[in-house]
This record gives sequence, structure tokens and C-alpha cells, in this order.
Amino acid sequence: MKHSPIFIIFFILVLANTTLSEGVIAHSDAFDLFDTDRFKVGGRIIIEDTEARLGDVNFDESELRQFRIRPTYIITKNLKFTAAFETSNNKIDIPNIFLDWKNGPLRLRFGQAKALTGLDVASSRLAISYISRPAIVELTSGLTRQTGIAARYHFGDFVYHGGVYSEAVSDGGDESATNFASRLVWTRELDNSERLHIGGSTRYRRRNDDNSFLYRLRPETRALPRLIISSRFSSEDILLAGEFLFQKGPFTLNSEALYLRASDSESSGLYTDVSWFFGGKRGYQPANARLELSDINQGLFHGGLGALELAFRLDYAKLQDDGSASQNQFAQELALIWHLEPNIRIVTNAIHATAETRIQKQTINVLNVSLQLSL
Repeated sequence: MKHSPIFIIFFILVLANTTLSEGVIAHSDAFDLFDTDRFKVGGRIIIEDTEARLGDVNFDESELRQFRIRPTYIITKNLKFTAAFETSNNKIDIPNIFLDWKNGPLRLRFGQAKALTGLDVASSRLAISYISRPAIVELTSGLTRQTGIAARYHFGDFVYHGGVYSEAVSDGGDESATNFASRLVWTRELDNSERLHIGGSTRYRRRNDDNSFLYRLRPETRALPRLIISSRFSSEDILLAGEFLFQKGPFTLNSEALYLRASDSESSGLYTDVSWFFGGKRGYQPANARLELSDINQGLFHGGLGALELAFRLDYAKLQDDGSASQNQFAQELALIWHLEPNIRIVTNAIHATAETRIQKQTINVLNVSLQLSL
């Protein structure tokens, strides 16, 4: 790790001070740095219990999977500073720390965040119907966070995300690399209850050190070890991806296909996710072309029973090292989610998967239960 968080914070404060001194805060007689209305605090808590069976071996794990606090300071109506502090795996990380500037359809982000390369990556973990991300997203390092400059532009029915990144504030595995990412989505509300979303992404990465990218995959639970691991080493790779979503009332269908080419290996995969709501619908944010917290007709603490969601996902990922036999994983996942409120839910996932490595073919069965709270 080459860049300390102190330098990132210093850069953000200098930029904010410059913005203020140039009079961006229009129509304000005085700027109160400690005005409590400028501070907002968000975050999330995820508690998870897993029962899994890999071949003839049982795994049982309960954990506080994630505790994140996300303070935001509103500098002006167009400028804000956000940081996130997270405890995970018995350590404290800083997954996000950035300055956001928005003016109409344009948003610029300076700092550390995800490089957006698809619908699943762009959406919050609490907006998807499953406890774990799709296998191909993990295999292609889709959730790596890095520091850089990113832009979002919303024009008509189109949303564009693009950015250039390098290094990271906190350890992320593949963070010491220059990363160019781009995503374009066409999204339209066909009528009051229908939405169509079609998009594509590309990403190019190149290591900035003597290490190599890691291509590895575990079944859709952290209780199990990684079974599929590449034996090849690469200092650069390129990713191509396509995404699709259709919503009609309580029904949602979304799918993504991804292909990654490295120096001596390639990864490919896709997932398809269908869900049906009883008492609400999946949330969607057009300005960012992503899934949001679900819309609930009447929450448990507002005189109702919340909403139920039933979802099913087919999930396939393949890793092919040049000159070696391919490895692949195929999973069928059933999810039942009780949305007590838009920000509180209990997620139950039943997973049956097969993983075919160079050595053997293994069967995996998993039952995951998770309590998730968005602050």
C-alpha cells in the first residue's frame, strides 16, 4: 500500500477549501463548519449463520459479517464528503472515502470507491436478493475498491459511469493496479409498472508492482474454502460485460454475462435472477441505473407485515488456464426474503452447487440465514 489515508483526506480538504473560497456556497451569508444539519450518518449491519456441506464434510459458522458506519458531511448543496469505516474478518477497513460533486446530470467523484462494471457491482449488497454476490463477479474481482477519479452522467434514457483508478486506502487484494473502467446503460420506464434496462461495461487493469492478479472462486458462502484457483499469473487483464433487467410490478428479471481475458487464462460466466414480491417490489434508481432498497407497501413497524420476496438464481462461472483443463462452478440458489421495512430484512438462501476442479468434482449444499439492517 503506497498511499496513506492521510494524503487522501488532505487532498479532499484542500479541494473543499478551494471550492468554498471561490464562492460555491451561493446565497449564504455565513458558512458554519460545525452546523449539525450538515452531518449525516449511515451504515449497515449484517449478521450471518451458515450450515454447509462440502462432499462429506460439514461446516457451521456464525458471524457478524459486516458492521459499517458511513458518515457524510454536506459542504454545499453540490458538494459532499463521505467515508466508510468497516469491521470485517476481525479488522477495520476503509472501503470508501471520497468527495462527491454534482451539478445537474453530472457527478464527479474523487477518492476511493468501487469501479462500476455491471448491475450487480453498482448495486448495494442490501439491494440484491442473495447473501453472496454471483460467482463470476468474485472470479473477476468485480468488487475491488481503488482510489481515483470517476464520473457519472445521466442524459435522457442513458447513464454513463467511467473512471480511472490506482492504489487503495485499505487492503483489497488487487488494489495496486491502474484500472480503467467504463459502463453505459440505457434504461426506460415503459409505463407506470414496467422498466427495461440494457447495458454494457469494460475494464482494463494493469499491475503497478511485481505481483499478479488472483483468479479464484469459492462457493456462494464464506464458510467454505476457495475450490477453483488459477495456476497462471498475469499482470494485466481486460473485462467485457453485458447486463439486462426487466421489471413489471412485483416481478423482476435480471441477468449479466462477463468475460475476462488475462495473459494466460480466461474467465467467463453468467447469472440469471428472477424474483417476485408479495407486498412490494424491488427498488430501482434510474439516475445510477442500479437496484436500490426495496419498496414496501406497509412495513412491520407501520401497521403492516412487511413484504415477502421469493427469488431464484442460476449462477455459472468458468476458469480456463491456457494448456490446462477448465474449472467451473454451477449453482442453483433459492432465496426467501422477509422485508420487515425497506431497510430491515431477513434473508434465507438455499444453495446447491457443483464445482469441477482440475482434480475432482465436488457437490456443495448450503443454507444461509442473514439479518441485514441498513442505517
